[in-house]
Amino acid sequence: MSKIGAVAQRYLDGLTRIGFGIAPRLAPGIPEEEVRRQLASAGLRPSDAIVDWFGWRNGVNSPDYPLGRIWLVPLGYPISVGEAVEYFRLGVEPEFFYLLPSGGGNRLVVPIVDGVVQGDAGVFDCDYEFWERPVRRFDSILSMLETFAEAVEAGAIFLHADKDSVWKNYDRFREIARRINPQSDFSDETA
Repeated sequence: MSKIGAVAQRYLDGLTRIGFGIAPRLAPGIPEEEVRRQLASAGLRPSDAIVDWFGWRNGVNSPDYPLGRIWLVPLGYPISVGEAVEYFRLGVEPEFFYLLPSGGGNRLVVPIVDGVVQGDAGVFDCDYEFWERPVRRFDSILSMLETFAEAVEAGAIFLHADKDSVWKNYDRFREIARRINPQSDFSDETA
């Protein structure tokens, strides 16, 4: 298992410990060749981190779940590489590749540089309702997952009272995120 897969699994195990049963709702990962094939269909190539991300899990296993029940992170659900390619083809944000949309306005994305979908060049929050430009929230996919894993272990990510979604304590989360992601901006993080 890759380092991304191991840290993602640590986070998923933490969610299970707090009572959020998302694990059975996630689709299994896909082989590297399939990630490469699907990205190539849109003229893109994956970085190793992107291969590892979709190799760990490839979205959710049913489109019928209410959004909160599939939020892997507060306000973000995992999509398959095929869904991410379709978002890219829409051309809304051609310089970014979707990882975790919310189903509302914001989404966590990674940059595309010279046709390569990056995983180590920052993870950005694109919510144009609040910000004029994407805001770098995490230094990489790995540091994003490390942040979420540590946050759930520290109680900064918790099971919402409805028992169907996870939320976060913004102050505690920001503290963890700033320490793990020194190159990123959490000054106005509210989502």
